[in-house]
Amino acid sequence: MHYGNDQQTKQLRVLILCSLYSRCLPERVGALTGLTKLGLSGCLALARLPQSLGAITGLTSLDLSECKALDDLPQSMGALTGLTALDLGICKRLDSLPGSVGGLTGLKSLNLSWCRALHSLPESIGALTRLASLDLSYCSAPTSMPESSGVLTGLAHLDISECAALDRLPESLGALTRLKSLDLWDCAALQSLPESVGALTGLTSLDL
Repeated sequence: MHYGNDQQTKQLRVLILCSLYSRCLPERVGALTGLTKLGLSGCLALARLPQSLGAITGLTSLDLSECKALDDLPQSMGALTGLTALDLGICKRLDSLPGSVGGLTGLKSLNLSWCRALHSLPESIGALTRLASLDLSYCSAPTSMPESSGVLTGLAHLDISECAALDRLPESLGALTRLKSLDLWDCAALQSLPESVGALTGLTSLDL
Protein backbone atom coordinates (compact mmCIF):
# COMPACT_ATOMS: atom_id res chain seq x y z
CA MET A 1 0.00 0.00 0.00
CA HIS A 2 1.66 3.24 -1.15
CA TYR A 3 0.69 6.68 0.16
CA GLY A 4 2.98 8.94 -1.87
CA ASN A 5 5.32 11.53 -0.33
CA ASP A 6 4.96 13.08 3.13
CA GLN A 7 3.32 16.23 1.80
CA GLN A 8 0.69 14.21 -0.05
CA THR A 9 -0.07 12.06 2.99
CA LYS A 10 -0.72 15.12 5.13
CA GLN A 11 -3.10 16.56 2.53
CA LEU A 12 -5.19 13.39 2.18
CA ARG A 13 -8.63 13.92 3.74
CA VAL A 14 -10.67 10.87 2.67
CA LEU A 15 -9.44 7.29 2.24
CA ILE A 16 -11.86 4.57 1.12
CA LEU A 17 -10.47 1.04 0.96
CA CYS A 18 -13.72 -0.92 0.87
CA SER A 19 -13.35 -4.66 0.18
CA LEU A 20 -9.55 -4.49 0.39
CA TYR A 21 -8.25 -8.04 0.93
CA SER A 22 -5.59 -7.64 3.60
CA ARG A 23 -5.27 -9.03 7.13
CA CYS A 24 -3.91 -5.78 8.55
CA LEU A 25 -3.15 -2.18 7.77
CA PRO A 26 0.47 -1.00 7.97
CA GLU A 27 1.56 1.09 10.95
CA ARG A 28 2.33 3.88 8.50
CA VAL A 29 -1.38 4.60 8.23
CA GLY A 30 -0.85 6.76 11.32
CA ALA A 31 1.10 9.20 9.14
CA LEU A 32 -2.16 10.17 7.40
CA THR A 33 -2.75 12.88 9.97
CA GLY A 34 -4.98 14.94 7.68
CA LEU A 35 -7.60 12.19 7.31
CA THR A 36 -11.14 13.02 8.38
CA LYS A 37 -12.84 9.94 6.91
CA LEU A 38 -11.57 6.35 6.73
CA GLY A 39 -13.73 3.71 5.06
CA LEU A 40 -12.80 0.04 5.42
CA SER A 41 -16.24 -1.49 4.95
CA GLY A 42 -16.28 -5.05 3.63
CA CYS A 43 -12.59 -5.77 4.23
CA LEU A 44 -13.39 -9.40 5.00
CA ALA A 45 -9.83 -10.49 5.85
CA LEU A 46 -8.97 -7.51 8.07
CA ALA A 47 -8.24 -8.96 11.51
CA ARG A 48 -6.58 -6.06 13.28
CA LEU A 49 -5.90 -2.35 13.14
CA PRO A 50 -2.54 -0.72 13.89
CA GLN A 51 -1.93 1.13 17.15
CA SER A 52 -0.87 4.11 15.02
CA LEU A 53 -4.55 4.65 14.16
CA GLY A 54 -4.78 6.75 17.31
CA ALA A 55 -2.45 9.32 15.74
CA ILE A 56 -5.12 10.37 13.21
CA THR A 57 -6.73 12.72 15.70
CA GLY A 58 -8.67 14.67 13.06
CA LEU A 59 -10.69 11.60 12.06
CA THR A 60 -14.44 12.21 12.27
CA SER A 61 -15.81 9.10 10.53
CA LEU A 62 -14.56 5.51 10.73
CA ASP A 63 -16.43 2.77 8.87
CA LEU A 64 -15.41 -0.79 9.76
CA SER A 65 -18.73 -2.42 8.93
CA GLU A 66 -18.64 -5.97 7.58
CA CYS A 67 -15.01 -6.49 8.62
CA LYS A 68 -16.00 -10.01 9.59
CA ALA A 69 -12.52 -11.17 10.67
CA LEU A 70 -11.91 -8.19 12.97
CA ASP A 71 -11.78 -9.48 16.53
CA ASP A 72 -9.98 -6.69 18.35
CA LEU A 73 -9.66 -2.91 18.39
CA PRO A 74 -6.50 -1.04 19.43
CA GLN A 75 -6.45 0.78 22.77
CA SER A 76 -5.11 3.81 20.89
CA MET A 77 -8.57 4.38 19.39
CA GLY A 78 -9.46 6.27 22.54
CA ALA A 79 -7.30 9.15 21.28
CA LEU A 80 -9.75 9.86 18.43
CA THR A 81 -11.59 12.53 20.38
CA GLY A 82 -12.96 14.16 17.21
CA LEU A 83 -14.62 10.99 15.94
CA THR A 84 -18.37 11.52 15.51
CA ALA A 85 -19.39 8.31 13.70
CA LEU A 86 -18.12 4.77 14.29
CA ASP A 87 -19.65 1.90 12.33
CA LEU A 88 -18.80 -1.62 13.50
CA GLY A 89 -21.94 -3.27 12.15
CA ILE A 90 -21.60 -6.96 11.19
CA CYS A 91 -18.13 -7.33 12.73
CA LYS A 92 -19.09 -10.86 13.70
CA ARG A 93 -15.87 -11.80 15.53
CA LEU A 94 -15.55 -8.64 17.60
CA ASP A 95 -16.09 -9.82 21.17
CA SER A 96 -15.33 -6.67 23.14
CA LEU A 97 -14.60 -2.96 22.96
CA PRO A 98 -11.44 -1.56 24.55
CA GLY A 99 -11.91 0.41 27.76
CA SER A 100 -10.36 3.37 25.96
CA VAL A 101 -13.59 3.75 23.96
CA GLY A 102 -14.61 6.16 26.70
CA GLY A 103 -12.12 8.60 25.22
CA LEU A 104 -14.28 9.04 22.10
CA THR A 105 -15.99 12.01 23.71
CA GLY A 106 -17.12 13.52 20.41
CA LEU A 107 -18.92 10.38 19.24
CA LYS A 108 -22.54 10.90 18.16
CA SER A 109 -23.32 7.62 16.37
CA LEU A 110 -22.17 4.10 17.30
CA ASN A 111 -23.35 1.11 15.28
CA LEU A 112 -22.68 -2.33 16.78
CA SER A 113 -25.54 -4.17 15.10
CA TRP A 114 -24.97 -7.85 14.25
CA CYS A 115 -21.82 -8.03 16.40
CA ARG A 116 -22.88 -11.47 17.56
CA ALA A 117 -19.69 -12.26 19.51
CA LEU A 118 -19.85 -9.02 21.51
CA HIS A 119 -20.47 -10.18 25.08
CA SER A 120 -20.64 -6.83 26.89
CA LEU A 121 -20.02 -3.11 26.76
CA PRO A 122 -17.33 -1.51 28.92
CA GLU A 123 -18.43 0.75 31.79
CA SER A 124 -16.37 3.50 30.16
CA ILE A 125 -19.09 3.85 27.53
CA GLY A 126 -20.83 6.14 29.99
CA ALA A 127 -18.28 8.83 29.10
CA LEU A 128 -19.84 9.21 25.64
CA THR A 129 -22.19 11.98 26.73
CA ARG A 130 -22.61 13.33 23.17
CA LEU A 131 -23.77 9.99 21.80
CA ALA A 132 -27.15 10.43 20.12
CA SER A 133 -27.61 7.02 18.46
CA LEU A 134 -26.61 3.57 19.74
CA ASP A 135 -27.49 0.47 17.72
CA LEU A 136 -27.00 -2.90 19.42
CA SER A 137 -29.60 -4.79 17.42
CA TYR A 138 -28.94 -8.48 16.73
CA CYS A 139 -26.15 -8.64 19.32
CA SER A 140 -27.14 -12.04 20.65
CA ALA A 141 -24.51 -12.46 23.41
CA PRO A 142 -24.94 -9.59 25.95
CA THR A 143 -27.15 -10.36 28.97
CA SER A 144 -27.23 -6.81 30.29
CA MET A 145 -26.17 -3.24 29.70
CA PRO A 146 -23.77 -1.40 32.01
CA GLU A 147 -25.20 0.90 34.69
CA SER A 148 -23.13 3.68 33.15
CA SER A 149 -25.53 3.63 30.19
CA GLY A 150 -27.69 6.00 32.20
CA VAL A 151 -25.01 8.67 31.89
CA LEU A 152 -25.54 8.83 28.11
CA THR A 153 -27.72 11.87 28.58
CA GLY A 154 -27.55 12.91 24.92
CA LEU A 155 -28.93 9.61 23.66
CA ALA A 156 -32.00 10.02 21.43
CA HIS A 157 -32.19 6.61 19.73
CA LEU A 158 -31.42 3.24 21.34
CA ASP A 159 -31.95 0.02 19.40
CA ILE A 160 -31.43 -3.25 21.26
CA SER A 161 -33.90 -5.32 19.27
CA GLU A 162 -33.22 -9.04 18.71
CA CYS A 163 -30.74 -9.18 21.63
CA ALA A 164 -31.77 -12.73 22.46
CA ALA A 165 -29.78 -13.13 25.71
CA LEU A 166 -30.58 -9.72 27.19
CA ASP A 167 -32.53 -10.43 30.39
CA ARG A 168 -32.35 -7.11 32.23
CA LEU A 169 -31.97 -3.39 31.72
CA PRO A 170 -30.32 -1.05 34.23
CA GLU A 171 -32.41 1.19 36.49
CA SER A 172 -30.21 4.03 35.26
CA LEU A 173 -32.10 3.83 31.95
CA GLY A 174 -34.59 6.31 33.38
CA ALA A 175 -31.92 9.02 33.33
CA LEU A 176 -31.97 9.13 29.52
CA THR A 177 -34.33 12.09 29.45
CA ARG A 178 -33.60 12.94 25.79
CA LEU A 179 -34.41 9.45 24.54
CA LYS A 180 -37.02 9.57 21.78
CA SER A 181 -37.04 6.01 20.47
CA LEU A 182 -36.37 2.74 22.29
CA ASP A 183 -36.49 -0.51 20.32
CA LEU A 184 -36.70 -3.70 22.38
CA TRP A 185 -38.44 -5.84 19.80
CA ASP A 186 -37.97 -9.61 20.20
CA CYS A 187 -35.67 -9.55 23.23
CA ALA A 188 -36.92 -13.01 24.19
CA ALA A 189 -35.15 -13.25 27.57
CA LEU A 190 -36.27 -9.83 28.79
CA GLN A 191 -39.14 -10.41 31.22
CA SER A 192 -39.69 -6.89 32.53
CA LEU A 193 -38.67 -3.26 32.22
CA PRO A 194 -37.14 -1.26 35.06
CA GLU A 195 -39.59 1.02 36.87
CA SER A 196 -37.42 3.98 35.94
CA VAL A 197 -38.62 3.69 32.33
CA GLY A 198 -41.56 5.83 33.44
CA ALA A 199 -39.16 8.76 33.71
CA LEU A 200 -38.51 8.73 29.96
CA THR A 201 -40.87 11.62 29.36
CA GLY A 202 -39.41 12.47 25.94
CA LEU A 203 -40.03 9.00 24.53
CA THR A 204 -42.17 9.05 21.38
CA SER A 205 -41.54 5.48 20.15
CA LEU A 206 -41.33 2.27 22.18
CA ASP A 207 -41.20 -1.01 20.27
CA LEU A 208 -41.65 -4.18 22.31
